[in-house]
Amino acid sequence: MDVFDNWHERTCESLISVFFPNNGYCLFVGQAQKWVNMTMKYIFTVDEQRIPGFDPVYAYCHVPLDNILLEKFKKYGFPRLNCAWSRLDKYDEYFERQKWVRQRFSLAPMDVEFFLWSGKEISPEHVR
Repeated sequence: MDVFDNWHERTCESLISVFFPNNGYCLFVGQAQKWVNMTMKYIFTVDEQRIPGFDPVYAYCHVPLDNILLEKFKKYGFPRLNCAWSRLDKYDEYFERQKWVRQRFSLAPMDVEFFLWSGKEISPEHVR
């Protein structure tokens, strides 16, 4: 898990650094996490047969924070963000929310995201 989490943070930082110094644009942690997390979600959506080698990291993937998911998380007591998800600028604040997901549910975070995003409820036995 730590290896994946460290990779995720470095990847987000790398994306952010590509934009600002070279182009003068500001990419926030919130935007970078969405980019990385949606990429992982799409990889799992198309299946291991099409893009092999990712199954071992499925259990560690982060959920992509966005307005749809944040609204659905309210029901489960999700801690409020200090700003819009897209304007998160501190990786620590973002990562605290990912740890919350891991602690709150007994399912893999990506399973939680797939259920909620598709309009399904998380069954009580999977909520801690």
